[in-house]
Amino acid sequence: MLAALPEFSSIYGRRPIRDNKGGMRAPHCFATWFMLRKLQPTAVIESGLWRGQGTWLIEQGCPDADLYCIDIDLGRLEYRSPRATYFDRDFTKGDWSALPRESTVLFFDDHQDAVKRTKMARALRFRHLIFDDNYPTGRGDCRSLKQVLSRSWLFGGGVRDALAVYTEFPPVHKAERTRWGDPWDDRYPTPAPLLEQLTEPWQQYFFDEARAYTWMCYARLK
Repeated sequence: MLAALPEFSSIYGRRPIRDNKGGMRAPHCFATWFMLRKLQPTAVIESGLWRGQGTWLIEQGCPDADLYCIDIDLGRLEYRSPRATYFDRDFTKGDWSALPRESTVLFFDDHQDAVKRTKMARALRFRHLIFDDNYPTGRGDCRSLKQVLSRSWLFGGGVRDALAVYTEFPPVHKAERTRWGDPWDDRYPTPAPLLEQLTEPWQQYFFDEARAYTWMCYARLK
């Protein structure tokens, strides 16, 4: 991950949406690009587009993949990929029967219940999932895998048994305060950051946007 940061910083400097407040920022974008570059899927379903920055990052990480982009409001898009097929209906309403199960990644940035999304993905026999809004307990606007895996009473009916892999992507830099403005302490279990101090100019993006971090995770289903 550390070795990939300078390359990504150069890519991020070319992003089409300079101020993507409310959407993907540097921590999310690096995680998305890095994971997709490693997975190299043949297809990606992106659910939740906001202005389109995520779609652009997906293209950078896996330029040969087929893209299927979903948002109930496509009118907010500022970047629209010529390679993608767009839908304005929920993921659950699509016909994905033609997509390869082993080499398709489902990327959820739609603020929906992650337990329901995981169950749906398993029913459809998909295996690779990425959740952007993987909020800690007591935070966020949707139920996340992080929440159900850390608090047994919230356990979402067999989710743990469905997972072969669950891993949270580390923050590039961990700020003193969370995105909600309170101290980033033990109440928010977080993997160790990749960078502790700002030592090079190309690192500035990650320090400026560190508080955007949302415990993004990768899950592989059995």
